[in-house]
Amino acid sequence: SRSKPVALSDSVAPRAVARTCIGCRLKRVASSGAMRCGAWILAGTLGIAAETMSSAAAAASLKCAIRNCLPVDTSRQSGDEVLCYTNTGGEQAFGRCATPARPHCAMCRTEPPCESWCEKETYVPLPLGSPCHLDRECGGGELTSCHLGVCRRTLWAGQRCDAADNQTVCLYGFQQCVDGFCKGLGTNEPCWDGYRDGEDLDCQFGWYCLRGFCVPQLPNGHTCFGEHTSECVRGHRCNLSGKHTHCAPEYSLPDGMLSSDERLCRSSHINPRVNECALAPPYDNSGGACFSSADCAREDGSTGDCTCKSWWNGMGSPGYCELAVPDREKPAWLRWWEHSIANCQQNWPEERCAAETGEEALLTMVLAERQATADPSLPVPDCAHDLLEVLSVAAAAPRRTAVRPGTAACALAALALAAVIQAPGAVGSIA
Repeated sequence: SRSKPVALSDSVAPRAVARTCIGCRLKRVASSGAMRCGAWILAGTLGIAAETMSSAAAAASLKCAIRNCLPVDTSRQSGDEVLCYTNTGGEQAFGRCATPARPHCAMCRTEPPCESWCEKETYVPLPLGSPCHLDRECGGGELTSCHLGVCRRTLWAGQRCDAADNQTVCLYGFQQCVDGFCKGLGTNEPCWDGYRDGEDLDCQFGWYCLRGFCVPQLPNGHTCFGEHTSECVRGHRCNLSGKHTHCAPEYSLPDGMLSSDERLCRSSHINPRVNECALAPPYDNSGGACFSSADCAREDGSTGDCTCKSWWNGMGSPGYCELAVPDREKPAWLRWWEHSIANCQQNWPEERCAAETGEEALLTMVLAERQATADPSLPVPDCAHDLLEVLSVAAAAPRRTAVRPGTAACALAALALAAVIQAPGAVGSIA
């Protein structure tokens, strides 16, 4: 039987006269979007032409900022201004503010190239109700921003509010405080999915914005089509593999089950050769040098994460192969995942979720756990301690050996417990 006509790539278009494809599987080529076929039969002829396809695409090279320490300026007198930070766009340089007269430094925020100088005192944020121009001018926590020229607490649909508080404003949805909550839109009410911070911000809890209207999220086991990242209820994802596409709980599928998303697997890993959940192969390149994810290949054909080093001076490789730890073996993150599913809307960033629910301490533990790393460039030099928010791991650098299943959580916990967040205003040590 004859198949339907297919679109041809430019490379075969001159020969594409009354051709049909037989006995081949169509593949969509990501680079051109064209449909190619491995075997062709020419109408009116018996000859068969073969086309060789190259499915391997060159992995994108990692682009990381070059960082160095500023040379000490011995020409300046005590009390003079001292340069403490420069950013050229691709390179950063750091210095310490060692004089008591000017002990503070902050990264310049203007478009590079820019520079910062040691200051007598840091900027004091404006209180609520003050005139403002930029969000960063306003104090009062994560929920505060400059709204219509005034510092206010800006809340999103679903957050708790006080209708009598004139320093608070509800954004998105009805933009009104109703019964103590910023009211979102319900079933078949028109919504906008083009917000920078998320597609579903207009909709109330349990709904998402589909083709301009808020509709209920689909429950566990319901048929889904992968049309929207939030079409399934929170804590679920659409599994597009298998005979029946349906919403499935995250981290629920055992090894050997078909899955289209690694977050559906208990192991947080999919064998790309068979598209099944599986334990990640032994990974002996943690902390190893890399220029792209292709340098962090595993035995089953999958790749690890090639991550920028916290401190790279432009010499050698800019990245390292990050430690691979299944999500279920991250104790703090697992608690946070369960908490956010139960209490936060799917588009809320972690910082907003923590501020709304009073779980800033748990989020701090998650960040410490997340930054427990195989980064061989840690700790960063003293010149950058005041400006870079990184973890300084007191323990010895992790050995570049395979991590057996079940031991990753222990290694991660040890790194997190030995870590201290080196950043102004950080929440002390994690212990």
